[in-house]
Amino acid sequence: FIDYLHNDFKSAVGIDSSAEMIRFAEKSHSRRNIQYLLGEDAPLPFENNSFDLVLSMGTLEYVKDQQKHLDDVLRVLKKNGILFLTTPTKIMNIYRIVRVFGLAAARYWKINKYLSFDELEDLIDKNSARILEHKVLFFNPSSIRLFDVFFDIMNLISSEKSNKFLFGPQYITIRKL
Repeated sequence: FIDYLHNDFKSAVGIDSSAEMIRFAEKSHSRRNIQYLLGEDAPLPFENNSFDLVLSMGTLEYVKDQQKHLDDVLRVLKKNGILFLTTPTKIMNIYRIVRVFGLAAARYWKINKYLSFDELEDLIDKNSARILEHKVLFFNPSSIRLFDVFFDIMNLISSEKSNKFLFGPQYITIRKL
C-alpha cells in the first residue's frame, strides 16, 4: 500500500516478517523514498513518536500478542498521528472451516486470532488514542464492474450498528492523542 502513496510523503518504511515478501517489494515496488525492512512483531525497531501515519494491513490477525502490537504501533506514532489498520472480522472465521476442505488459501492457515468489532475496539487504549472510524471494508475483488455498484451501495447503507455484523475485512482508523 505504501507504494501507491509514495508521492504523498517524504519517506516511508515497509516491514514484513517474510524475506520473500521483502525481496518482492524491493523488486516490484522500488522507490527512492521507501525502505523495506525484514522484521518481526513488537517491539518495532523505531524510536517513540517516529511516524505521522502507520498502515497495518493484514497483520494483526497473525501476531501472537495483539495488545502488545497495538500498544507498540501507538508508541511509534507521533501525537495526532493516524493508524489505519485492517484485519478480518471474527465472522470471517469461516476460513478455518473451509481450510479443512482445502478451499482456503494457505495464508489463512496461520492466522492466530480473528477479532470481533468490540474485541478490536477493546484493544485500543482510550486514554492514548481515539477511534475515528471503524467499518467493514467492502471492495470488488473481481474485474466485473457491475459488482462495483453493489459494493458502493453496501458501503453507503451499512450503518455503524449493523456494520459489525457484516462479512468482510474490518478497518479502523485511530488518532493518537
